[in-house]
Amino acid sequence: MQIMGQAVGNAVTLQHAGEQLSGEYVGRLGGDGDIEGSVTSDEITFAVVADPTVLSYTGTLQEDGTIAGTVDFGGTAGTFVGTRRDTE
Repeated sequence: MQIMGQAVGNAVTLQHAGEQLSGEYVGRLGGDGDIEGSVTSDEITFAVVADPTVLSYTGTLQEDGTIAGTVDFGGTAGTFVGTRRDTE
């Protein structure tokens, strides 16, 4: 994720059931938090509530399997690219 020109590393674990999205966030901005959101076709939106911080993500599934989009961190905009991390 890029906020104000600075790279910030975060780990996001997502699960979806139908159009509902859930998961966990671990990051330097806002600490840890739960994820709630939705996925429709190739569009994804989710928010991380890491009290008192809320990060709002909006992205699109890319042809290469990544998710790219924008993030709002308390009124400050940034961009992100999400990649699948091997779990094995």
